[in-house]
Amino acid sequence: MFQVTSDILKNRLYIQLSEFMPDESVAEAADKVIDQAKKLKPGFGVINDISTFKPGTPKAAEEIKRAQLFLKNNGVGHVVRIVGKSVIAAMQLNHMGKEAGYEADVVSSREEAEAYLDKVSYQNKLS
Repeated sequence: MFQVTSDILKNRLYIQLSEFMPDESVAEAADKVIDQAKKLKPGFGVINDISTFKPGTPKAAEEIKRAQLFLKNNGVGHVVRIVGKSVIAAMQLNHMGKEAGYEADVVSSREEAEAYLDKVSYQNKLS
């Protein structure tokens, strides 16, 4: 299962991946990430909740990397990943992210992720 939404006012992309996802679902999620990111301005933040996500196949990993590359090449600002207890999934996404030049800060809850991006956004406005 996945959910991808954008908040134009906050200039944020929200991605939630959960459980094990078949390759087709991961490809659909990657397409939705790309579509939603196109609605945002450069410097947009990303909150990616993988706290219940189970690592997938190599094909699924390629789809995730495709979305990460798109975000990196299209103005992503700060990325915050909610990992919870999903250590293996976090390691998989970190590895793919490094290959794509896409890095994420790690937190344990949505509230912590929102607070982190609010702080970064505020600091950017002061600079």
